[in-house]
Amino acid sequence: MRHSLGKIPAERVVRTAVLGAGNFGAGIVAQASHAPNLRVCAVADANLEAARRAFSPLPAERIRL
Repeated sequence: MRHSLGKIPAERVVRTAVLGAGNFGAGIVAQASHAPNLRVCAVADANLEAARRAFSPLPAERIRL
């Protein structure tokens, strides 16, 4: 992931969604905080609590259902 994002100019932001908030999906959300031009805008999961946990570092007011 880092290799591909390194080719994108720093001023551009890539917005993405993560489908599935299990270990892999939650890991991607966590790693996105270390990629300055990657924003995870949405997480979709059949388990609402799993999706909320994936965004747990964010303040509650930034999470929309």
